[in-house]
Amino acid sequence: MIERLLRARMKVVRFNFSHGSHVYHQETLDNLRVALDNTGMLCAVVLDTKGLEILTGFLKDGKPIQLRKDSDLVEVQNLLGDHAKLILLMFKVENQEGVMNFVDILANSDAFMVARGDLGMEIRSRRSSSLRSLHGPLAQKQLMWPTPYSMGPTALCSVEKQLPEITQNSTVQTMAKICYEAESTMDYKSAFKRAISATPSPMSQPSRELGFFGCSDRDEYLARHSLIYRGLAPVLSVAPVRASLSDSTTETVDLALQQAKKNGLCKSGDSIVALHKMGESSEIKILTVK
Repeated sequence: MIERLLRARMKVVRFNFSHGSHVYHQETLDNLRVALDNTGMLCAVVLDTKGLEILTGFLKDGKPIQLRKDSDLVEVQNLLGDHAKLILLMFKVENQEGVMNFVDILANSDAFMVARGDLGMEIRSRRSSSLRSLHGPLAQKQLMWPTPYSMGPTALCSVEKQLPEITQNSTVQTMAKICYEAESTMDYKSAFKRAISATPSPMSQPSRELGFFGCSDRDEYLARHSLIYRGLAPVLSVAPVRASLSDSTTETVDLALQQAKKNGLCKSGDSIVALHKMGESSEIKILTVK
C-alpha cells in the first residue's frame, strides 16, 4: 500500500504521535524506508508530536484530561473564577462521548472545533463527515458568520458521493488530480510578474549604474550584437592588433579601461560591464574602474 501511495504522488508522510506507540510508528517508518528503496522515490517525513506535554509538562499523577460532558466545562469555569469573563473556552470534539453530549457542551462553551483526525480514530470513519456536517448548523446559531469556519465537511461529503469505495490510494490520486486542475488554472504570467517585482536586485545600486559597456573580442560580431542590449551606455570594443591568441584577457580589459578613461567615457569609481570570450564561451564581468 505504501508503494502504491508513493506512485500516486504522495510526497509527505505524517506520523501522529497523539495516537499509537513509538514502536508502532517505528515499524511504519521502517516500512516506508523499504518502500522508498523499492520504488526509488523520495518522500518527506513529518513527526507530529504532542504539544501539550512539551509546552506544559506532564500532568500530575499521569491522569489524562478529556472533556466529555458539559459539567467538565462548568468545572473549568469555576476554577477560573473571575478570570472566566476574560478567558474564552473552546471545546474540541474528539471522541464518541463528546459527540453524544455535543448539544449540552455547546451551550457552555464559547467556541468549538471538530478534530476529524482524532474523531476518526474513535468512531467509524464513514460517520465523521456526516457528524461534522451535522454539528456545523448547530453551531451557526452562536456565530455571526453564516457559514462554518472550514469547508472540510462539504469537501469530504462531495468526495464520498463521487467515490463511495474510496481507499487511501484513490484519496492520494484524487488529491493529485485536484492539485493538477488547480495549477492548470493559475495565471503564471501574472504570478511571475509579482515574483519579479517583489524580488530585490542581486546587485547594489552603484553596480547597476554602468558607465559603459566594454567589449574585448577579435570578432566584430560580438561588439555589434551587444548594441541591442546596451541601452544608453556607450560600447567600447578593444582588440589589440599585435596581440596573440595566448594574451591575457585581463591585460586587454585593463587596456580598454585606460582608453575609456582617456576618452572621457568613464572615471575612477564607475562600474562597467566587460564582455569577452574564453575559447568558445562568452564571459561577462562587472568591474569597478580604478
